[in-house]
Amino acid sequence: MKLAGSISRTGLPGQGVRNRSKTVSQFCAQAFYLILSVIKYICTRYNLFGKVTESRASGQRPVFCFRTEPGSQIQAYALNACIHKHMPVSDYAADTPHPGNAKHFQGEPGAGIFKQIGLLKSRAYYTFFKKKYQETELSNMKEILVTGNTLPEAYHKALAALEKEGETGACEDWGCSQKEVSMTMVVEHPLAEPMISRLFIGGPAELEQYRMEMLDGILDFEIEKGNWKYTYHDRIKDQIPFIIEELKRSPSSRRAVMTVRTPEDIGSEDPACMQHLQYFIRDGKLECKVLFRSNDACKASFMNAFAIIMLQKRIADALGVPMGSYCHRANSYHCYEKDFDMLKGYLKRIEEDDVEEITFDYEDDWKEMMEDARPAILSQVETLKKQQ
Repeated sequence: MKLAGSISRTGLPGQGVRNRSKTVSQFCAQAFYLILSVIKYICTRYNLFGKVTESRASGQRPVFCFRTEPGSQIQAYALNACIHKHMPVSDYAADTPHPGNAKHFQGEPGAGIFKQIGLLKSRAYYTFFKKKYQETELSNMKEILVTGNTLPEAYHKALAALEKEGETGACEDWGCSQKEVSMTMVVEHPLAEPMISRLFIGGPAELEQYRMEMLDGILDFEIEKGNWKYTYHDRIKDQIPFIIEELKRSPSSRRAVMTVRTPEDIGSEDPACMQHLQYFIRDGKLECKVLFRSNDACKASFMNAFAIIMLQKRIADALGVPMGSYCHRANSYHCYEKDFDMLKGYLKRIEEDDVEEITFDYEDDWKEMMEDARPAILSQVETLKKQQ
């Protein structure tokens, strides 16, 4: 029996040294993995990950911790200064702010560290960190489907589902945490009353201004002045005639799509949240399906939905068909940390108040008030146009 490290029958010089080196590397890899496994068990058993978070809040530097941030790419954070000594500057983003002066390693968890100590080839470590990432990250974004007869009913169900089932994690682009789900909100009868929810930031004037922005482009001039990169109206205005003509050509068409996202959004710090709108005529009614990559639940989603439903009605009237359902899809339906209390307050009212106390009729209550707000809105627009 050939012993590890002996010269092989091929007679190649140095083969025994390579075998011994390989055996030592495997032993070190197994030992290191055992140490990590012990650390993982201790942290899980005694909830040390929670204590690490508390130590960050108090300004103390934890000894050693790997973690991943929900909503971000796979990341690893090494907080031990002794590990940093072995890392060249090129292996971490030194300018990435993080509590406790933690260094931010991009790529697969632990990849930068393993490269430095020659252990990346060990599948055991990759599996360890990959599994930890999947446990804490990939299972966090829940798929939620809510339906309602009216817009407020579906919207209130969406808010409740976000508060009850949303996962809280980091939003690194805005330097805060967020509660998030993937949401599909279906409104069976978009024009049915009550159509207005009281649970959004704004009143009749604000809702009318947003409707006018979306449908009439009253703020498109901000693009020409260089203040805004886009408006939704500017992105879709030239596509609306195609939607009407396409559905007149073939009521069963699946091609009636308006695209909001453009190549300009790639790499932009302010890409469009709404991505596209698609229209169908089914059972003689105009259906609308809209996709958002990102949607602020508390401060934007109701106004978004209301304005898009008004656009759906305008297209339905042009086609001479009644309104069908409205489907509002947000891949990230979220609430930012600063609005957590607002979301909780909304849920409290949804659960405790009667429907009449948290809704208004559009036709009988708000429509006239919104129309009355138009002169003041247009006056403000003219003032803005004159400003440099």
